[in-house]
Amino acid sequence: MVVLGNYGRRCRWRGGGNLGFQETCRRIIEQDWQYQHTMEIIGGGVNTMNKIKSTQLIAIVGILALGILASSCGKKNLVDPNQTGEIAIAITWPNGSKAMPLSQSNSLKLSKPQVAPPEVRYIDITLSAADFATRNWRFNASDGNAFISNIPEGGGRTLRISARDTNENECYWYQDTNVIIAANQTTEVYPTLVQNQPFPPSNLTATWMAPEIRLSWTDNAFNENSYEIERKEGSTNWVTMYTVASNSTSYGDISFTWGASYAYRVKATNSGGSSSYSNEAAVTFDNSYLTPPSNVLAFWNSSNEIAVTWTDNTSVETNFIIERAHTLGDWVNYGTVSANTTLFLDTNFNMGDIFYYRVRAADAYTQSEPSSDSYFNTANLPPQAPLIKYCINDGTALKIAWSRVQEADSYLIHRSGGLSPEWTSIGTTTVPDTTYLDYGVSDQYWYRYAIKSSNEFGFSDMSAPDSAYFDNSGPLYFKRIFRPENGDYSLYKMAISGRRLYITNGMYLRLYDITVPVAPTLLNSYQVSGSVIRGIYVTDYANNLVLLTTDTHIIALEITPGGVINFYSQLALDGPCRCIAVNGNTAFVGSDSYGIHAIDIYDPFDMTYLADFNNGLVYNDLKMKFISDSVYVLAATPSNGLAIINVTTPTTMHQTGNYVLGGQARGLDLKNNLAFIANGNLGLQVVDFSNLWSMSFWGGYSGAYDVTSVKVYGNHALVAGGSEGFFLINSTSLALVESFGTGADCVDVAYDPLGGYAFATAPGIGLFIFALAP
Repeated sequence: MVVLGNYGRRCRWRGGGNLGFQETCRRIIEQDWQYQHTMEIIGGGVNTMNKIKSTQLIAIVGILALGILASSCGKKNLVDPNQTGEIAIAITWPNGSKAMPLSQSNSLKLSKPQVAPPEVRYIDITLSAADFATRNWRFNASDGNAFISNIPEGGGRTLRISARDTNENECYWYQDTNVIIAANQTTEVYPTLVQNQPFPPSNLTATWMAPEIRLSWTDNAFNENSYEIERKEGSTNWVTMYTVASNSTSYGDISFTWGASYAYRVKATNSGGSSSYSNEAAVTFDNSYLTPPSNVLAFWNSSNEIAVTWTDNTSVETNFIIERAHTLGDWVNYGTVSANTTLFLDTNFNMGDIFYYRVRAADAYTQSEPSSDSYFNTANLPPQAPLIKYCINDGTALKIAWSRVQEADSYLIHRSGGLSPEWTSIGTTTVPDTTYLDYGVSDQYWYRYAIKSSNEFGFSDMSAPDSAYFDNSGPLYFKRIFRPENGDYSLYKMAISGRRLYITNGMYLRLYDITVPVAPTLLNSYQVSGSVIRGIYVTDYANNLVLLTTDTHIIALEITPGGVINFYSQLALDGPCRCIAVNGNTAFVGSDSYGIHAIDIYDPFDMTYLADFNNGLVYNDLKMKFISDSVYVLAATPSNGLAIINVTTPTTMHQTGNYVLGGQARGLDLKNNLAFIANGNLGLQVVDFSNLWSMSFWGGYSGAYDVTSVKVYGNHALVAGGSEGFFLINSTSLALVESFGTGADCVDVAYDPLGGYAFATAPGIGLFIFALAP
């Protein structure tokens, strides 16, 4: 006998037992099962087949079925292309065979392996009318169990197989052990898998887990289509609330009234019906999921704010409730803050009040137990705010220094600007340290600083802020912006004598001590009447004389060693009077359209008019120059450029020459025989006046287009470049060393030869202070 495969492969059985046939043919059967559902067993001849008894044939068929079905149990790659759910094995006998004398053809139809989960309690097979008879049927399982049943007597064509002792991976098939049918006909028996009700779920629990009631259960079914969740409130009837998909083991109920009494039960359903119910589970609403805050502390945040802080111990709150009491037990809900917030500021109190604070975590349903309370007495005052002395560029960091506060035991440094515009705390120091180096700054950025002092009762108010700019890229090191204490930053003209800095501020003269150049200390102020100050000249420090020019006067002031400003006298002049230069006891005042006025200042209490040199020009700046035995005034004039006036005899002043530059000559400074002229939109221009009668253009720097003032020291020229800011120019090569934008018109510059610092005024911004490399 031969078993034929789909591709001509075959195995032979020559009698002598079933085992050999099983082993030799199994592989072909297993391989070809993937492609074709029919295996044909063909007898090799009458004599050979006559040796096979009917019982042997059935055994062989059973072995083949066992091999096919057992090998295919659980194999998902074994497909059924025709979607019939069956395979067929046909046994064809040659004519004259004695093995089955009543029939020449016998076929057995087998079902494709059935996966029977535990809840499938039976398999029904319904026979056709022609096949119905009292016959014996054998049912086999892949685990070796066999179930034998007879068709019930008394009629009916359904044979029920009870699936006792089954598991979810078990396969079933059956065979007719005594089939007698007509020749050349096929008996087909089709099994019907009847789905039973699923097993019920178990271990149902209901737990309050805001914002839902969390239901969980054990899924015991394998053939459910869904789960139905029922709920009842109190003693009311059960209501089906939700239906969830098969294999579900949990659900979150969000449709409820917090605090109500609810019970739940669950059942599994399929097309065969519903399981019995799970156990009932009741939910208990409580607030244990909201962990109370801890470490509550009340302290002064400033002189008019009480800060309450705490530790957030939960992640599901929607807000915090702050409670306050005047006496313990007298708690009231005092305020709320949003989730993840750990600070509350209380501004509603009177000095001398005593309070207790505590905090609760809350959500939309409930609130936690209260935290422990914190005591606060407003009679225990915080320290005063410190005063920042300066913020300077230290080359590798920004250095902040402030005044010591008597009641403080530490200081908290705040910063804004740079890459983080919001105020943030960056460090602390403890008494007696009143300086801080901030290394966390970026090059070419502005920063603002403010300091709080603190003690055991809390923090002071924030100090008045101060600013600094970090830049260590060249010989010009920007240190800070200084702003007057009165908040008026309209600073214009400057002069320096010794360790004192004089700045005009509209109608005011401000006197500062610059012993620490980066931290000018205001010594005194003086206000003129009737007009703004346009020009300033400071005589030698020992003489204690300062001269001011206004639109209509020259004013003489005494400056005492202690910084007191006393009025000497004033003299009316035709003006406006813009600038002033001094030679000995004579002051020369440059004016608009009235030329140069010569004034005797020998007695500052009684200044005397000497003479005018009036050539109709506007004089913006004057500098004195001694050449041989003569005294000259070099003047910056808008129309004539550089003008040279001989003032050796003040009463007979006369012009020696001029060098026309064009533009608007506004400022002037001298270095040897070179005149450096701030020439408006033509930039910085330099004239060689070695020969007063034949002056020549020496060079210039045109990178600044709105130049108003210039001061020369050593190899550098400081230039006020108007809207373009501050410029440092090499006074020999006239090349740009460095520039710095001031954010507003830079109108005047000054140099501190003792400290090596440069100053620049920018009205509306303040005073810029730079350290200059040697």
